[in-house]
Amino acid sequence: MKSHMAALQSRLTAGFTTRKILLILLGAMICTFGIHNIHQRTHITEGGMIGLMLLVERWLNISPAYITPVLDISCYLLACKFLGGRFIKISIVSTACVSGFYKSGSSFRPCCRICPPIR
Repeated sequence: MKSHMAALQSRLTAGFTTRKILLILLGAMICTFGIHNIHQRTHITEGGMIGLMLLVERWLNISPAYITPVLDISCYLLACKFLGGRFIKISIVSTACVSGFYKSGSSFRPCCRICPPIR
């Protein structure tokens, strides 16, 4: 049983170096900061999943911390066939980081006095 768990852990962590994880965390922080402090506060959006996430949040008042994983998983199911498992592993880690940073960061005050609080 322990050998199966060790093999599973080895397969799940294969390809993840400390540097790669730190870069994923940095990218997730930058993405979350941009969405929370720029897109939402200025009431602008863009196409794609970020735009859809912001529209769902605005229309249904559901936090992007919960919307992001749902939208990303739907895209991952489509991407798995074309891009493979390595892409999916990195994307799952990235999605969890963005969702976590968004959940913790959405309770912070605006980044500056110019930005109005989200209502």
